[in-house]
Amino acid sequence: MADSNPIVNKNRITHIVSLEVVEKAEKALKALGFKSKADFAKSQLLAYATISDFFQCHPIKLDCFDKICTSLGLNWQEVAQIQLHEPLNYLKGNEKWHLVREIVEQPVKGRDLRNKNLSDADLNKADLSFAKLFCADLSNTDLSSANLLHANMFRADLSCAGLSGALLVCAVMTHAILIRADLSGANMFRINLSSANLSNAILTGADLTGANLSDAILTDANLIGASLRGVVLRSADLSSADLSSADLSGADLSAADLSNITVKNTRFGTNVGLTLNMTLHLERGGAIFDESSDNCF
Repeated sequence: MADSNPIVNKNRITHIVSLEVVEKAEKALKALGFKSKADFAKSQLLAYATISDFFQCHPIKLDCFDKICTSLGLNWQEVAQIQLHEPLNYLKGNEKWHLVREIVEQPVKGRDLRNKNLSDADLNKADLSFAKLFCADLSNTDLSSANLLHANMFRADLSCAGLSGALLVCAVMTHAILIRADLSGANMFRINLSSANLSNAILTGADLTGANLSDAILTDANLIGASLRGVVLRSADLSSADLSSADLSGADLSAADLSNITVKNTRFGTNVGLTLNMTLHLERGGAIFDESSDNCF
């Protein structure tokens, strides 16, 4: 009986459960007294999106697969039919989940989490201020409303992470991967995102005032209503980004790629790097230029 299919992607083992296993898991959930999948996710410190993927037969990482099955009383080795040649670091998930619980229950300012695997964890409202998160794996992690004040996430993987409402003031995220991350409403005042990859990221209503986004990739990003006042966007790729109702007053746009951007009701003024032709083109697209200030053509 094939209960799941292992998938190798980016050197990570993921699994998809069968509908038969999902039915067993649903029954176990009720038998254990959980009122909802969200309650179960909270109890396991797993991001709700990961639990949802499990029950919808979507691929999830092996350590999460192990944790879910074990917590529901399912024999994960039989269910997953794991082969011995698979990476051992994904068979030893206990250390990871002990660390996640420690972060949640014993907050420590400036915690050293360099190179740690915290993917798919529920760190909602966690205190990670001044944390050292260089090269950490935070993909699919729920960090909504988390305190990441002055945290250093150099080269960290935050792809598909939930960071809505997070405090990221003065954080360092140079070269970080934030593809499809949700940063809506986040406080990112003076954050350093130089050379970060934010393609398809959601930044609606985010405060990026004074941020450094030089050489950043923001293709297809959603920046509706974001504050980008005084932001450095030198050589940034903003192609196909939606900047509707955003404020780019004082932003440095030198050598930035602004092709196919949406600028309905977007505010500009005193911008370095905008030529007269670019300004006229943006105005035709619905951009608003502050008449009291001059752009540096």
